[in-house]
Amino acid sequence: MISRRRRAESSASVHFHKADRHERDIFRGRGGFAFGLILILGGALLILLHQKPAWLQTTIRDFGTEISAAALILIGLFLGVKEPVSTRHTIKIGRYTAALLLIVTGGLLLADEWRGTDHIFILLSWWPSLFVILGLEYLARYTYFRYRRSSAKEWRFRPDIRGMLLCLFAAGSFFFVSQQEHFLHLWNRVSLNLTAAGVDYSEEADNRFLKPLLEIPVDLETSRLTVDQINGDIMIQRADIDRIRVRTEVWVDQEEPALAEAIAEQSVIEGDEGSIISIQAKGKSYGQSGKRQPRMNLDITIPDDRRFDMELRTMNGAITLLGVEAIRNIELESGNGPITLSGVYGDVTGKTLNGNINIRNVNGNVKLSSNSGSIQSYDVTGNAVLTTQVGNITANRLAEDIEVKTKNGNISLAGVRQALKAESLNGAVDIRSGLIGGAWDVYSAVGEMVIHIPLIGDYSLEGTTSYGTIFTDIPFFRVEQKKVTGRIGSGDHSIKIEGNSNLNIYRSYPDTDNRSGERGQIPLPY
Repeated sequence: MISRRRRAESSASVHFHKADRHERDIFRGRGGFAFGLILILGGALLILLHQKPAWLQTTIRDFGTEISAAALILIGLFLGVKEPVSTRHTIKIGRYTAALLLIVTGGLLLADEWRGTDHIFILLSWWPSLFVILGLEYLARYTYFRYRRSSAKEWRFRPDIRGMLLCLFAAGSFFFVSQQEHFLHLWNRVSLNLTAAGVDYSEEADNRFLKPLLEIPVDLETSRLTVDQINGDIMIQRADIDRIRVRTEVWVDQEEPALAEAIAEQSVIEGDEGSIISIQAKGKSYGQSGKRQPRMNLDITIPDDRRFDMELRTMNGAITLLGVEAIRNIELESGNGPITLSGVYGDVTGKTLNGNINIRNVNGNVKLSSNSGSIQSYDVTGNAVLTTQVGNITANRLAEDIEVKTKNGNISLAGVRQALKAESLNGAVDIRSGLIGGAWDVYSAVGEMVIHIPLIGDYSLEGTTSYGTIFTDIPFFRVEQKKVTGRIGSGDHSIKIEGNSNLNIYRSYPDTDNRSGERGQIPLPY
């Protein structure tokens, strides 16, 4: 009886102290001070949003991103400093992880706004790291309370689900609102995919029309240009102008002139201004199936004193860039058509399902692929990754690392100076270099391989063939049955060659870098 009474008194005392503590906490509960303050601030904000004063619109337009980022950082710092509300012997885990998420999101928003970058999209790829951070927080707090506090031996650890969900909602809201232009563009791409499914394409035949010139102002904060269309070529070049100019050529085949003119008039070009300029070609469907698209070729001229990152996309047509300079990168995609680059500055990535790729004088990295088409590349200053399923690959004067791959086609490379990876499943391989500056990995399943390498350098060589013969005129290399080995200098760089047909290794001099297609031996002065 006495023990039961003491437990009851102890329980009552605990509840009394809890109630007393809650009464003293003016920021707790519906009747607390914080509830009234939230009502006042929320009502004032609703009034401002409803009245829409000019100063508020200007502030949101000019400083909306900075204010949002600063708010995220401040909220994250507050949550990181404030100890999460916990019941007795219960520790809530996740508050510091959520605070870190808010701070990082705000920091990325500020960095993107000040530097014109898109680092905020790192969150889309690295969001699983939140689980790692949450685990680290759990281990740190578990260790602290279990081993640092000798009096706390019965602590229970529970996730702060409400706090984490609120922080995720806040970070996601600011992310989507601040990057709404990117998501609108993504939705436009999805719409184009749905529209292009199963359509017929007009050819450049029968009826030709020219649309009025479209001019799009360029703001100081404009940093990106996107072009989307279904059927037609896209050509971009520079000129001494202050606005973006779009000339549109419309072709409507298989129709009478009067009806074709009406279809051309209903086919429009739309351009959106702002930090991201979006150009869309919207053709009027026609024909018996109602799915035939007129061909709308776009000739786009941009100011020569401005640089834009670019994203160009057409379902059926060629993409051509002449003398274009990007801030960082250019993304290209063509469902059916060639890609041509000449005098381009910036990193280029792109693909075409059916078309040749021609590259000349690109200052940057290149990563391009074609399902069915040959690739020719000359004078690329950065790394190059060239891939085709069916087609030949030719590349000359390569400054950095190169990777080429074709399943059915020949490979011809000259001027290889750094690391090389070349693979052809069915085709000959011809590689010429006057300088070995990186590791080589060359493979040909079916096709003769001819390799020209210098006598001066620091590399080791190992070549094998399953069914062909091996020939070399370099006396330092040793041929034994189906294998050739050797080393020049210190052997820092490795050259590995593997195939099933004949393998010929010739000596070369540095002046052979610019020669492609020649095959023969260069005399070696003994």
